Amino acid sequence: MVHSVLREQWLDFMYICRAIFHDVFVEGRSLPFLNNCIMITE
Repeated sequence: MVHSVLREQWLDFMYICRAIFHDVFVEGRSLPFLNNCIMITE
């Protein structure tokens, strides 16, 4: 139960980060480590 809550909070955090850096991704200056984190959590 605790793990699912933590996982949900982590996913929320990652989506917030992706939203913050969305403009950077659109401009083509992606951050590889952040992309890797997002791919791992999905």
